[in-house]
Amino acid sequence: MTRAPRYSASHDRDINAAINIQHKGITELMAAGHVVKARESGSVPAAA
Repeated sequence: MTRAPRYSASHDRDINAAINIQHKGITELMAAGHVVKARESGSVPAAA
């Protein structure tokens, strides 16, 4: 976990990396013409 003392914020690099990977995957699926929607059990999108 990294702390940004100037803003009193903390950031978990693993969570941030996972979010970035997820967004990249969604972008690539959509660019390939797939429909991406959120799963019912959570907020993780799934290709339809």
